[in-house]
Amino acid sequence: MQALRTGGGCLCGALGVLMKDETQERYVFWRIAHADFQECKATLELISGITENQIKLALVKSAIIAYSRPYSGNDSVNIKRKWKVDSTLVSDTQTHEKVQEFRNNLIAHSSLKHKEPRLGKIGDIYPISFKGFCFEDYMKLVEPLKNLCNDMITVMSKKIDLYAKDHLDPLRTA
Repeated sequence: MQALRTGGGCLCGALGVLMKDETQERYVFWRIAHADFQECKATLELISGITENQIKLALVKSAIIAYSRPYSGNDSVNIKRKWKVDSTLVSDTQTHEKVQEFRNNLIAHSSLKHKEPRLGKIGDIYPISFKGFCFEDYMKLVEPLKNLCNDMITVMSKKIDLYAKDHLDPLRTA
């Protein structure tokens, strides 16, 4: 069975039935993870045509979110478990860890520990300062993250095709 890839497009219930077991759910999760990596890559590819830095920054943050979704522990439908892509499949652990750090501490959450805030006092005023990351820090991730997405798209494509052949095709002949 050649896996149907819609690029993450919504078919809105037009095909099939709900997943009925862990086998089908695992396959669907991997397909969704594949679509997330494709979304990340496509978002990063938009950056080269953009001149405004704020839009570039928003695109990088969006790509980081898309890339991180498969690793976040996604709720199961049929069983009590969290689905996530195993980070040992990652080819560039340094980029992966940096992306996860940005997502967890700067984009999705405001980690006080990570931002190292300082509280001052000037008369009756209490100013604060904190560590931030500049535009260039995010832009340094664009090419390595795009390469990592390409690798993960390949990894997930192979997993999807093998899993479909081993676990879903036999269901069709039963």
